[in-house]
Amino acid sequence: MDDRSIQLYEDALKDGKETVHSIRIMVVGHMGVGKTTLVKRLLGQEVNISERRSTEGIDIYVNCCDVSLSTREWTRRTKGY
Repeated sequence: MDDRSIQLYEDALKDGKETVHSIRIMVVGHMGVGKTTLVKRLLGQEVNISERRSTEGIDIYVNCCDVSLSTREWTRRTKGY
């Protein structure tokens, strides 16, 4: 375990609880409808529509975002998954 996980565990033992806000999203649909394109655009990655190709199997993306409750804006976290 990393240092942050150990600290969370120790805090939970001491305080009795730890709040974790997380969400898992699964994008499903028929072949060729743009699932990978949608995910890449949501993650801020460039998508070249003229060079699109079918995904073989599945793609798994692990990302963390911070959400501003006042502006409702999502920002992708680059450190600290």
